[in-house]
Amino acid sequence: MKLRSRDRVKLVNDTVLFISIVVASATGILKMPVLADSLADDLFDRFQGLPWAVLNFLHDWCGALALACVVVHLALVWRRYFWLLRNALKSED
Repeated sequence: MKLRSRDRVKLVNDTVLFISIVVASATGILKMPVLADSLADDLFDRFQGLPWAVLNFLHDWCGALALACVVVHLALVWRRYFWLLRNALKSED
């Protein structure tokens, strides 16, 4: 099965969106201060050895990339959203 170029763009965009959200979520969880407070002392010492500059960089840029992918995704499917909204409003009448 051959995909149209628009469908290939959507597939790549949605894949990048998924990966960037997973990375941003994982790094966000690692950066949570509550997590550091609840760790045992030996685990807390290992936790302090994480490369914080890398985690901050990944978290910030993956979040920005996710936002850009959401905008591209909405631009690619906006007609379908309006069609669904219009038909949903018609069915309520």
